Amino acid sequence: MRDRREDILLLADYFARRHGEHAQRPIRGFSKEACQCLLNHDWPGNVRELENAVERAVVLGSTEMILPADLPEAVVESVRQCPQLAGGFRSAVSEAKKQIVLRALEEAGGSYTGAARILKLHPNNLHRLVRTLRLRPGQA
Repeated sequence: MRDRREDILLLADYFARRHGEHAQRPIRGFSKEACQCLLNHDWPGNVRELENAVERAVVLGSTEMILPADLPEAVVESVRQCPQLAGGFRSAVSEAKKQIVLRALEEAGGSYTGAARILKLHPNNLHRLVRTLRLRPGQA
């Protein structure tokens, strides 16, 4: 999907309508900000990740339009953040998460297993969080 970015919104709309019918919930489309978030995400999981993100948005959303708040955190907080959401609450939460993870890694001497134990997370979840936050060990 990284090579065919023009297909992202078409596929998202298709998935939204399909999952909306299945959930018996009419979906009119995506807000401008949600579209921007979808286009800015790298989609490492490709089409399946997009479908899962849209299905989640349909199930968790409360309006006929899919909003950025309905999308998974990884989509909204990707490297090239949505300009409309930069700063404010999401930025503060992301920064707090980074500091907590970095502190735990430092306390564990760089050991992901030790840091995961400190944070009471499964090591796989810690690795995923580090990847999502775009952290590198030793960064501070």
